[in-house]
Amino acid sequence: MARPGRIPRPVVKKNLLLLLVNLVVTVAAAFAIVRWVAPPAVERPLDLQVVQLDEKLPPFYEAVFANDGRVKNDPLTMTRMRRLVPENVEYSGPFDILGFRNRAVPVVADVVALGDSQTVGRNATLDWSWPALLESQLSVKQPVVYSMASGGWGPVQYLYMAEKALALRPRVLVVAFYTGNDAFDAIKVAYNLDAWKTLRALPQKPADPPSDWPPRAGDRWTVRAGEYDTVLTPRARLVANDRALPATTEGYRIMAEVGRRIGARAAQDGVKVVFTIIPTKEIAYASLLRRDGVEEPADYTRLVADETENIRELARALREIPGATYVDLVQPLQQAALEGVPLYPPSENGHPIAPGYEVIARALAPVVGNLLPDPPANGLVRVAAAADHAEFYGLVVDGTLWRFPDGPTAEQTGWVLADAAPLTLRDVAHLAERGLVPEADPETFGPAALLPPATPPHE
Repeated sequence: MARPGRIPRPVVKKNLLLLLVNLVVTVAAAFAIVRWVAPPAVERPLDLQVVQLDEKLPPFYEAVFANDGRVKNDPLTMTRMRRLVPENVEYSGPFDILGFRNRAVPVVADVVALGDSQTVGRNATLDWSWPALLESQLSVKQPVVYSMASGGWGPVQYLYMAEKALALRPRVLVVAFYTGNDAFDAIKVAYNLDAWKTLRALPQKPADPPSDWPPRAGDRWTVRAGEYDTVLTPRARLVANDRALPATTEGYRIMAEVGRRIGARAAQDGVKVVFTIIPTKEIAYASLLRRDGVEEPADYTRLVADETENIRELARALREIPGATYVDLVQPLQQAALEGVPLYPPSENGHPIAPGYEVIARALAPVVGNLLPDPPANGLVRVAAAADHAEFYGLVVDGTLWRFPDGPTAEQTGWVLADAAPLTLRDVAHLAERGLVPEADPETFGPAALLPPATPPHE
């Protein structure tokens, strides 16, 4: 029997539970009312919804196969392209599982191209993007060229992706800067994401230049470029090239620093770097318009002078990077324009069309080609030991690789071990593996089997 004046425990618990329920309901109702009346007071501002780096390990396959559209708040690149886009989506596809414009992700790539939408190949099908055209023009050496470019990217993203590209064990990295907006993009990423604060040289972010894109009607300059009309936008392109603006100076300084860091990192893995600078459409047509005596607005005159000087200074810095090579694109593009090649669409769109991308690929091809080794020739090879692979003798036959179980078997088949071509696992990475030579069979796997058939004598 409970003492007089003391409330039983069940009653106390019941009252506390009712009080807690009432409190939760009251708070929820108040939150709903505030959200309805003044949503900004409770909603997180959009600019604070940036994904932060976290030590938690995300589920691998859920992340790889997620395809919920373009990611716009990546903590290191700010934006990424949508993944798993089919081939025939206007001119934009395909995009592979990593979000890059390729039909597949290779295990090993000989050349990796880094850049923005100019490298993605906007305005052209995949096969007419300059990385794809470069691969076709290097067909003698049978390279795999992989594009790791993305629309909306700039120099800082190229730096980040260069480190990832090395996982594909490339022979050459081709880094394509773009003068149309790379200086502004460099500022945007370096000064907004603390992950890249080591690229900053100023105590605070320089003021953004006035935005002139998309260009206003009065800023579109229609000119006759050879046999057809096209639209130029000099005022809009001057935004990222105006040498009187601190943002331009700092942006181009970051571009040069990015080049130095990429060159130093690639050299650690023995990878060659080829730098190039894709100019604006306005610069590509400058020689043609001046040859034809076209009267130009003041903004165009200033753009040509400032952008030309920016390219000259950046190219000089890139040429000074140890082990790197620089390829000029201004002269080939201007020469093609003088010859009447239609390089760009008639609209204000500043991305080349197929013939323009072909000019870029042709300028790069001889330089990149000289940096690539020839594919393994038919015959006996000795593949050096690696960290987790023992040395072995193999037989290269028309782009395929057979393995001998041991050296004596190769000798019994008719080969001289001392004559074996020394290779590494990287050298044979693109050869289709055929397995072990089943037995010492000179007629099938010996030197005579690899000789071309004898030409019958003329009668």
